[in-house]
Amino acid sequence: MTGYFSPGIGETTTKAQGIADARSPANTGEIVNLEGMRVRVFGDAPLVTGGVSGKSEYQGRDMSGHYLWTDMFVKGNGR
Repeated sequence: MTGYFSPGIGETTTKAQGIADARSPANTGEIVNLEGMRVRVFGDAPLVTGGVSGKSEYQGRDMSGHYLWTDMFVKGNGR
């Protein structure tokens, strides 16, 4: 599955770049709480929404706060 990751600052990156960012010691996260996850299915495409709050830093910028997120999963190449 191909994926994209947006760090919440108006950027979209590839899945590989998102994983590299998550592993980077320059990016930190603590006290992360997932909230209100909800799954809805549209045909064969599930849509997952929820919230997350916590304290974090991304490339030297304070990203602490509460964020809403959406993930949509679609089949690709017959899978």
